[in-house]
This record gives sequence, structure tokens and C-alpha cells, in this order.
Amino acid sequence: MKPTFALLITALSLSACSGFPALPTRAKASNKVVVLNTQKVATPTIRVFLESRGASAVLTADSTLGAVTNWTDASGVSVALNQGLVVETRGLGDDMMSSDVSNSLMALKGAFGDAYYERFQTTLGGELETEFRAFKCQVSDRSATTIKISSNTVPVTRIVETCSSIGFSVSNTYWQAANGTLWRSRQWISEGVGHMTIERQPQ
Repeated sequence: MKPTFALLITALSLSACSGFPALPTRAKASNKVVVLNTQKVATPTIRVFLESRGASAVLTADSTLGAVTNWTDASGVSVALNQGLVVETRGLGDDMMSSDVSNSLMALKGAFGDAYYERFQTTLGGELETEFRAFKCQVSDRSATTIKISSNTVPVTRIVETCSSIGFSVSNTYWQAANGTLWRSRQWISEGVGHMTIERQPQ
């Protein structure tokens, strides 16, 4: 009887170490789908397109400080957005070093009507020198429309912001939902980079 008891203990020990039996193939596939869906929801992304370079990339949310979220990709390019408006870029060469968009954010909410407001921006030039610009801006158009985001049709207000400095003029366009979300925007970064189109990706 002793040998039989010893064999039984050994068999139980091996069973405990080996864990549960392998799941059927279909159950394994189901588990993988759940994991992928969880990752997609947990990682917000934006799609960025640079017109002057014909280049695009998908950036993921890296960190948030107050109202500013920093978005990055694997190459080291980063874009900081304050409620959808670009306040800083890195890794593009002629980067936007900083931008005060407080008045522009108020303008998107209709605060100034068609009156002018100030906007300040510092960019990096080709000689690695920073250039400060003071703009006089105005919302020149505000109209209802729809846009396609992935396979969804989203009702938005298209808002055009025109900004002028000494001998220089640029425009920014925003597609804003009723709740204030900027689903798409086309924003001027610097003379070397030009305009950047940013599209929020649905979760």
C-alpha cells in the first residue's frame, strides 16, 4: 500500500504544477480579442499629417498636465495639445517652441464674435534661433457641416481663424463638435513646417 500512496502523491504534485488543461483553440482566440479591445480603449490616438512633407503618423497620448496632453510616436516626434490646440512640437526641425492659445480657446466658444484678439507664438528657425511672433487674430467664418471620422459621420461647426503679423498672415481651421471636442483641425506650426492636420481617432 505504501508504494501506491507515494505514487498518488507524486501524481497530484505533477498535476498541481502543470496548471489547468490547455483551453480549446476557439477559447484562446476569444481571449486575444478581449485583450486587443482593452488596449485600444486604454490608448487614445491622434493622426497627424504634415502637408509640406506629405507625411503622416499616428501618435499616442503620453502624459497630461492640466489641460495639456502630450502625444508621441516611436520616432520621438511629439505634439502637445491644449484642448486640441497645438502649444508645442518637438522633433520636426522648425518646431513650435511654445504658443499662448488662451484667446483662441475662448474664440472657439464664441467669446469675441468677429472682434480681434491676440495670439503669441515662438518658433524655432533654420539657424536654431527662436522667433517670437505676436498675431492679431479673428474668427472669419463659422458654419455648420459634417465630417467623416473613420466610418462615422460627425456633425460639427467649421471655424476659420485668421491671424496676421507684420508682413505675414496664416489661418487655422477647426472642426468642433457641439460638446467642444475638436475632431479635426488644420493648424499652422512654423514657416519651416507649415500646416499640420490633426484628427482625433475614435476609441
